[in-house]
Amino acid sequence: MEALSFPVSPKPQYLLKDPAQLNKKIFHQFVDGPNRLYAAFPPKVATSNVLGHLTDCNWLFPPSPVISGSAAKFSRDIGRSSVFGGLVYYQFGDTFCKNLDNEFVGLVSNTIAVLTTTKGPLYSKYEDVAPNGLVDQFIPFNHQDLKFNDEHEASKARMTIWSFGGIVEVSPGVGVLWYERTEAHPGGLFSYRGTGVARVQIEEKQPGEFRPVCHLLHDKVFGPDEIHWGSFSSLLEDDGYIYLYGSRDFEIYIGRVQARHPEQKGAYAKSAYEYFDGERFSKDPNCAKSIMSGYAQGGIFKSKLFHPSHNANYLFIGCNNFGDSKIFMGWASSPQGPWEFTHIADAADIGGPEGYKYAIYPHPWAFEESDGELMVTWSEHWPGGVVAAKLTFEMEDKLYSPASKDASSKYSAIYLINDLPIDIRLYVSTLQGVIKKFVGSSLNIEQRGVLYPVHVEPMQWQPQKLHLVVESTSEKGVEDAIEFLDRTISRRQKARAERIEEQTSRLKSARLRAKFLTWGRSVVDLLSRKAGEGEEAEQSVPRAIPYVRYAKDDRIEIGVAPALAES
Repeated sequence: MEALSFPVSPKPQYLLKDPAQLNKKIFHQFVDGPNRLYAAFPPKVATSNVLGHLTDCNWLFPPSPVISGSAAKFSRDIGRSSVFGGLVYYQFGDTFCKNLDNEFVGLVSNTIAVLTTTKGPLYSKYEDVAPNGLVDQFIPFNHQDLKFNDEHEASKARMTIWSFGGIVEVSPGVGVLWYERTEAHPGGLFSYRGTGVARVQIEEKQPGEFRPVCHLLHDKVFGPDEIHWGSFSSLLEDDGYIYLYGSRDFEIYIGRVQARHPEQKGAYAKSAYEYFDGERFSKDPNCAKSIMSGYAQGGIFKSKLFHPSHNANYLFIGCNNFGDSKIFMGWASSPQGPWEFTHIADAADIGGPEGYKYAIYPHPWAFEESDGELMVTWSEHWPGGVVAAKLTFEMEDKLYSPASKDASSKYSAIYLINDLPIDIRLYVSTLQGVIKKFVGSSLNIEQRGVLYPVHVEPMQWQPQKLHLVVESTSEKGVEDAIEFLDRTISRRQKARAERIEEQTSRLKSARLRAKFLTWGRSVVDLLSRKAGEGEEAEQSVPRAIPYVRYAKDDRIEIGVAPALAES
């Protein structure tokens, strides 16, 4: 089968107006805030460019424009993205794993991949994958799930864990997600078994290597007869609540729970949730009222795509339950609505499997809202993959100059942090209060990045960098904050290098000790057997006993000790 060809934009995807932003620290002055354009309202898409499939940089999951093959080789779906720990992660559903020889090696119900910033929004990498191509499952099974899969292997029924709502980061490198547990039976029959909540945390798996690790927190916080809370979408708000969008029979409801560290007592237990009854939030889940109707999947996010006067601070991108591959946009002034909707585009068929497209999601981190651009993805049916497209909205012809949030802030700088190791990025994100107190400048972490002004061929991408924004009332205040960041990061990098060197040395020493200890025990066993040989061995008491033991300075000592005299 011939390699797929994708319709692409003939111009570079990443362009930047200001070449000075190539510097590590970008400095500029502002008075009333940056001038900007807003998308026209009601929303209307001017152009829709299909970018291609989300592709794995391990080259385990093409289709890829640089690798011969087709969507028939590999398959995965969902492709919901989250910004977590300063990086972008894609969460996939059913992932059909194959090796490089195109041999099927296993089906995994959910996986996670990290965006590789050097290649752009289509390219991610699995960090936990076996040499044969089997990817590790991200949200783990419990014992009952494993037992069910073992008992139903012959009938090909299986337990699945799917997460549609994304990861919510509640503190640097610590987050929560909600997931559905569903029995999948042959013939496309599914039996929902409840919703659970899990803790996600950036952990050091090897010296200097950090990965998101998922731990089950409450395995069934909502039962099979209840709304699938949090499995449709989730949103962290400034009021300290996580707003959870749950679905049942294509009706969408909203609840909320306080954003707390998942290790705190009672965090995310069932008693902690509140439910919107159409007027207010209450503790009674039976009073929950639908706020949307007829939508199968989608994502809700805060946005500045439209001018504030249109009261469209919250946007929805998703698909309905009719299976017609239509992309819908919704908008509201608050998380609970009221919501309005319109059809803005269609999920295109790019030569993959026939059938409607589903699991349509927005990815607002990929492009600049001020340019009227938004990336969306949709899933193809098996054996297809996840397809991405860039929507460009029609813009208003009026240039706005909004007032700054802090009228006293006159100077600002952008400080790139995405090239730093993830543990240092997480540490830097805790410095806002320190810089405010001791330097007098404000520090904000921006999820959207600085783009590099380079000319590239079609289908090549340039990195998008996450950054800090430093603001102050004076140029010196900004410079002092940058100097403080430089010193702090430099010290942290030095301490990190020393720690990794020490951990690596200890690991090598432990492995070496274990190796010599095994060898020493073999010698001891050999000496013991020799001591027991001979015609009189069983009748006599050995004059010496061989031994192996740890000694000082990580040395292993092998010797013989005098035997105890007979009493």
